[in-house]
Amino acid sequence: MIQRIQTLYLVIILALSLVFLTGNLVTFTNEQGTIINAKLLKEANNLQALSTHSKIIINFLVISTIIILLSSFIAIFSFKRRKIQLLLTMLITLFEVFNTAAIVVIIYELKVGEVNNIIPGIRLIIPPVNIIMALLAAKGIRHDENLIKSYERLR
Repeated sequence: MIQRIQTLYLVIILALSLVFLTGNLVTFTNEQGTIINAKLLKEANNLQALSTHSKIIINFLVISTIIILLSSFIAIFSFKRRKIQLLLTMLITLFEVFNTAAIVVIIYELKVGEVNNIIPGIRLIIPPVNIIMALLAAKGIRHDENLIKSYERLR
């Protein structure tokens, strides 16, 4: 299980998704100069600078990140069922693309709104890194599937 490279990629996705859920998503200052940290879990719904649309998108981010966590955890332990593992990996890729787009929309709405200065956090690069890791994991799963098919042809 752990000797396969796609398992390592899926573990990295799992760890990075946990880091993404905790901590500040973005830090910004309003017109009064107050520094405000936007977090995904609790404080994000209480921020006045975020519109209702942005709060819905943040809730979507939380739900999709939890789906990514569960999908990667299930994919790690479904190493004997490569087709399900590949399907879960593609699902992770799809949700990470949605997460990246949602982050871009949130930052755009903050910049258009009453926010003066946006300080992006390191957590903003996690979804693109997870996309790359999921694509590499899918490549490894496909490689294993092709290897098994070639062995079956030799029999």
